[in-house]
Amino acid sequence: MLLRKEDIIYTPFYCEENVYNLARTIAEKNPAEINSIYVVFLSNSQQTVPVWFMRLNEDRSGYPVIWDYHVFLVYKTTSGSYVYDFDTTLPFPTLFEAHYEATFAPEVELPERFHRLFRIIPAVEYLKHFASDRSHMFVTAYTEGHRPIATEEGEVEITHAVAATHQHVSPDDPSRYKQPPPPYPTSTCKSTQANLIRGMAKWLMNRDIIDCSRY
Repeated sequence: MLLRKEDIIYTPFYCEENVYNLARTIAEKNPAEINSIYVVFLSNSQQTVPVWFMRLNEDRSGYPVIWDYHVFLVYKTTSGSYVYDFDTTLPFPTLFEAHYEATFAPEVELPERFHRLFRIIPAVEYLKHFASDRSHMFVTAYTEGHRPIATEEGEVEITHAVAATHQHVSPDDPSRYKQPPPPYPTSTCKSTQANLIRGMAKWLMNRDIIDCSRY
């Protein structure tokens, strides 16, 4: 499946919409492939998940960015699976195994508050049900703190790591996006009273999930 990152609408800090646009492009241009496409969400109850090799922290790739959530796409083939991640410094796409090893650093021992939970959604379902009114982007979305320090034992103290958070506030002033929103209206992504993104942490916790907390 040949897709260039430059051909997909991309907006920094809106990974869920970037992946939606990617999945929609695949459905339109390669409809036979859509059943081989999956959308992966990761978060946890604290909304603190460390992710390495992020463009946001490109100058310090040895350290993670702490996201409240992250979203990427996986294309499954008979010869292997490929990850399409708009926010990584890794190639687009990257083999699943290589992306996993670099992005999630499984050799690093993480405090429990940084354990990650993953939910895998068929792209067909994602395209059918995704909704976001972007109200989670009305407040500060990026705060830079101290960098984490790796010990000789391989453990990492991430208490003051780079933090990239999306916190919800009352939507009284919808023009106050901390990060510029995508160039299309929210209706493109089926904006409704239901906001999948705002309730995602609870959604991840309360449904069947792939528990990768040991990573």
